[in-house]
Amino acid sequence: MKKTIGALFLAVTLIATGCASGASDQEAAEEVAKNFDKAVLDYANRAEGEDLKGTEYATERAQKEMKEELLSYYDFVHNVRGRSDLPEVQDVIIKDVYKTKVDGQDGYIINTVVVYNPDRFVFHRNVGLKLISLEGAWKVAYFDFHQHFGEPK
Repeated sequence: MKKTIGALFLAVTLIATGCASGASDQEAAEEVAKNFDKAVLDYANRAEGEDLKGTEYATERAQKEMKEELLSYYDFVHNVRGRSDLPEVQDVIIKDVYKTKVDGQDGYIINTVVVYNPDRFVFHRNVGLKLISLEGAWKVAYFDFHQHFGEPK
């Protein structure tokens, strides 16, 4: 009887903390995805030029790609909108989460929808992210600021 109660307690504890289902990994990856989108795509209070935020959430390869793709886009946004009244990320909504392999490692595809204030359709709205775990932390390995990634097969 004591073994049954102990086993039941252990099972409930594992489920509640997410350890049994991998839910804690998924929740941590989702949190990184939201933080990445908010940091990278929020234009309020951003200086011009080399002011690239969110690199702490990305792998080195993704950081290089961010610099290539985003710095010219930031300049475009500043030139179109001016230096004041730039949009800020109001919310990031998780649309899809798929457990998958990314570069041979366990990872997640996380598709998000970014909500801006003021709301403008010209800014990146549907974002696809692929995350992997590096040294115990979830990092964005690949991103697509134009569309969501498809469900893995």
